[in-house]
Amino acid sequence: MQTVISNSYNPILKELIQCYIFFNHTNGHPIHYTTFPNTNLCLALYQNNRISYLKNATENRCILNKGVGKFSSRIYAFHQQPFQVDIHAEIDQICIIFHPGALTAFTKERYAALLEDDHPFERIFKEDSSVLVQLFAADNQAKRVAILEELLVKNIIRQRNEMRLSKLLRHIHSPLPQELQVEQLAKEMNINVSTLYRIFMAEVGQSPKKYLQTLRFRKALDAIKYSKKLDLTAIAYQLQFYDQAHFIKEFNSLSGETPGRLIHKISLEQQQLVWLYDASEYLTCQLQK
Repeated sequence: MQTVISNSYNPILKELIQCYIFFNHTNGHPIHYTTFPNTNLCLALYQNNRISYLKNATENRCILNKGVGKFSSRIYAFHQQPFQVDIHAEIDQICIIFHPGALTAFTKERYAALLEDDHPFERIFKEDSSVLVQLFAADNQAKRVAILEELLVKNIIRQRNEMRLSKLLRHIHSPLPQELQVEQLAKEMNINVSTLYRIFMAEVGQSPKKYLQTLRFRKALDAIKYSKKLDLTAIAYQLQFYDQAHFIKEFNSLSGETPGRLIHKISLEQQQLVWLYDASEYLTCQLQK
């Protein structure tokens, strides 16, 4: 399977779109990989694939098979456990990766409805569903990015600086509030906890507590990836965990692995992608600026 990541080149979209990811698998051999909870949101587009998405308290799995219908789409987000992907067919998959809360710049649809929808692309871009024909007919990633960017710019209904969430996210990400306490964040932003909760549920799609937990996990994952020496005590202290045991327990709940085991299992590692990938399959990955 080949994976190509392309960044947005449109200045209007840079604060809304983290990147575009293009997956292509043509030999039909089964593939399995695992990704981990993240704060962003993925709108995945498919051609001639059938999607089975199982998400509950014990399972978080997407199964892709050969489909009968021409186009399909799905939103993947707000994971509180590892995300398993099983591919049993050829795929030509296009993913739009939105920054946290950025999807609300393009639609007034509620997250709950979009997450349950089997065709969210058509729900969000009602007037432009025919663009999928042009998108999948494009024979290279540069053309596809141009089509996506034109579509997205055309459909912006709110600018980032108009969102209530914008100021909150700037505060959260630079730097993380000490001890990641929701109450402290609300106090620092001069709003009450219930207002903070409503803003996050409406514009991010999950509670501030879960968002902060996921953000801390991603920072821990980055620290593990780039550490020359795995010092769990130092990472736990840096990220305001109570102790090393608390860090390992929370990390395991979100990744399915302890930090020590995971560092030896990651088979694809890149600035924007961290996966556990079936080592028997060959995968290439590129980052396009």
